[in-house]
Amino acid sequence: MVASQQAKEFAEAEKLLGVLVKKNQDATSSCTAAKHRVQSKIDAEKAAKSALQLAKQALALAQEQLALEQAEQQAAAANQALVFAEVQRYEGHQEGVKAVGVSPDGGWMATGSWDKTAKWWDLATGENLVLPGDDKVQSMAVLQTGQLVVGYNNGSLKLWDGAGNLQHTAEASEQKRDVMVGVTAFTAESKFVSFSGDGLVKLWLVNPFHSFAQYKMRNTPPSCISMFPCGERFVIGVKEDLRNKVKVLDVSSGDVQHIGEGHRDTVQCVAVFPDGSRFVSGSSDKTVKLWSPTGTCEKTFTGHEHAVMSVAVFPDGQRVVSASRDKTIKVWDLEGNCVQTLDGHKSPVLSVTVAPDGNHIVSGALDGTAILWGV
Repeated sequence: MVASQQAKEFAEAEKLLGVLVKKNQDATSSCTAAKHRVQSKIDAEKAAKSALQLAKQALALAQEQLALEQAEQQAAAANQALVFAEVQRYEGHQEGVKAVGVSPDGGWMATGSWDKTAKWWDLATGENLVLPGDDKVQSMAVLQTGQLVVGYNNGSLKLWDGAGNLQHTAEASEQKRDVMVGVTAFTAESKFVSFSGDGLVKLWLVNPFHSFAQYKMRNTPPSCISMFPCGERFVIGVKEDLRNKVKVLDVSSGDVQHIGEGHRDTVQCVAVFPDGSRFVSGSSDKTVKLWSPTGTCEKTFTGHEHAVMSVAVFPDGQRVVSASRDKTIKVWDLEGNCVQTLDGHKSPVLSVTVAPDGNHIVSGALDGTAILWGV
């Protein structure tokens, strides 16, 4: 009887144990399924985030590509739109036109010649004002005030107003040697730097007119000069140890900050971009070079058949123009592509500049003529 009762209790216990085991298995399965569901949800969320991130990256790349294509199309359209043609030819100088400039309002242009005169020309009428000098004009620069600074081969410089009145004369050289001038661009305070053939550097303020600093450079005098718009640096072309270089110098101290090499002949001209981000140089080696402000050559423009005598940058910083002894003027994009060649001059072209509106170019040649080009 007892054994039978025990067997019955054991059977019931075993049955209950089976039920508990089954419930435990079911609970375990439910837990596992729940874990799988949670993990699947986590994986789905991760996949969604990853897909969203990839979509954002793809969108950003597409936008960048679109912007690049639009910029290229705009640049191409601008290059196609800016087709220059001769507007007016100006004659009157007896010798080569070594320097040219345009007034800030675009109404006047200035020419400086080896015949010892500079001239203000009314671009609308062709009438001119003669600004007499006492030696050949070596360089000139138009200030934001509309005044004109002219450097002469005898080491002097003169400041003229827009009406042709001589305002100041000063000595910029100890040994009375040729003077080059570089002017800050787009600044309310009109300053300029002069650099003479004897290595004397002078810094000038226009109002009141005076030289506020100077120093002497001992190495070979430069062949050209251009000022950075910040007014704190300038760039020169120079030959040292039979090597042709461009140098970026500090205005206040004359310390050399950067040196660039690459031209195979004399650096005839330099021009800084309006925003100071780059500069260009032209050389007797027939090339134009595009430089970073630290003296790294970024591009070399080839196409001229003779020495490049003058370079200038368009106001928007998207194109460069060069003048050469091969009697041509070339307009370049920043990739080094020549987008137009102007061949109206009958003699070597010595000087070139771009008007503030970017739609006109002025050039001067060895035969004493100047040409206004327009789109």
